[in-house]
Amino acid sequence: MNIKFVIIGLLIIGGLIFFNDRHYKSELEDKFRQAGQSAQAGTSVEVSSLSPYNDRAELLKNEYPHMTVSITLEDFGQSGIPNKVQDEVKQKVQKLACDNITTGTNADEDLIRSRLNVLEKDEIKWTYIVSNYQGEKFYEHTQVVKDCPEFKRLREMY
Repeated sequence: MNIKFVIIGLLIIGGLIFFNDRHYKSELEDKFRQAGQSAQAGTSVEVSSLSPYNDRAELLKNEYPHMTVSITLEDFGQSGIPNKVQDEVKQKVQKLACDNITTGTNADEDLIRSRLNVLEKDEIKWTYIVSNYQGEKFYEHTQVVKDCPEFKRLREMY
């Protein structure tokens, strides 16, 4: 009779631990999702890889899960953007959505898994529009984050 109580007690404790862990992970996903949904147009966006060209980046549209970022290269106005710089900017912009997948997670496995889950389930997509100081668009790139090599590498790890 006592063994039944011990087994029932262990099952209850195990169930509480299991469901509490699932709730915690779901809560992390919800927080990340809400942060993406609540980002306001006009919010400044960090694009440090383009800083040599005095860039100004801001969220242009948030149609979650599709976000559009406008990047203005302040150093280039009427003179246009040299081909060498255009090629370099294009390469860097193509990597922007993929480079920051784990930013702010401090290598916390639960945070990384939660972020990967949201990026995959919601099919988060970033569009970057790059223009010169006059507002003349010279490049646009759209990236679905789950298609990034970095995402795939992290998914295998987590």
